[in-house]
Amino acid sequence: MAQASREEIRAQLRAALSDFPSDSAALGATVTAAATVFTFAAADITKFKDGYDIEVGDEVCRVVEVVNDPETTTYTVTVLRGHMGSLAATHDAAEVVWCHNLYTDFDLNRLLNRAIASTWPGIWIEREGTHAAVTGEAREYELLHTDIISVFIETGVGSGLYWPVRNCYVRSYVKTSEGDGSFTRHSALTFNVQPPRGLTLRYGYLEAVGALATDAAKLEAAALYPALVEYVISRAASYAAAALRGRRQRFHEYSVAVAERVADVDAIIRSEFAYRNAADVVMADMKRPYPPVWRTRLPR
Repeated sequence: MAQASREEIRAQLRAALSDFPSDSAALGATVTAAATVFTFAAADITKFKDGYDIEVGDEVCRVVEVVNDPETTTYTVTVLRGHMGSLAATHDAAEVVWCHNLYTDFDLNRLLNRAIASTWPGIWIEREGTHAAVTGEAREYELLHTDIISVFIETGVGSGLYWPVRNCYVRSYVKTSEGDGSFTRHSALTFNVQPPRGLTLRYGYLEAVGALATDAAKLEAAALYPALVEYVISRAASYAAAALRGRRQRFHEYSVAVAERVADVDAIIRSEFAYRNAADVVMADMKRPYPPVWRTRLPR
């Protein structure tokens, strides 16, 4: 199976959920990022209802009021911009606005990345890094990654595998930025005896499968296809059902789409468990054994 893009995987997820955009309409006029009123043609205004989520470009909006007034020829939709963490943007006249049944593309993209994140540490990718400087006077070196599985010193007398079999050890730590308070996870490599000087320091480390940031982005770990795609779709579908059940049970007035189109909460619960079980079965068959040096570590 060829590597699938986020757009292709999202389409498969929609099919699994039996959820598709219910309708679409073209904007009647350009709207700025600050505008809260969208204009549509008279024939399209009935496609919108209070509480619907609509999507235009990469932005999600919540419909708060629909005006359908033939006498004044006013056909407008008042919206809450930048809904669900999306960014408000300028949209041109005639740009397509999608009305969604239950899940926007923004929703599904977020659920797909959550499902991808859940593959760690069962699924991992082995990488190689190089320290920025050659070995020198110091015995401790900062590595920009965690989950180190090997350390090599190359080119010259003393070359070879140094960790886990020789005179050094690795520990992970959190490094905090003084500017914005953000933090990154690094590793400290310490030699018991100073290594030979002027040699290249390389290391192997494990990394999680990366999130999909764009519609064209493709899942890594292609050797695990098609099982990896099947797992991600099933896990994301279970998350989608859980989110829908929460919305339906907690906020009866929260979304017209949920209130009108999802009446059987028990059916949602059954589908949630079915998708979750399917994902667990796939992961059990696909899970990669840990490298020996890493097996005793607690996954982060």
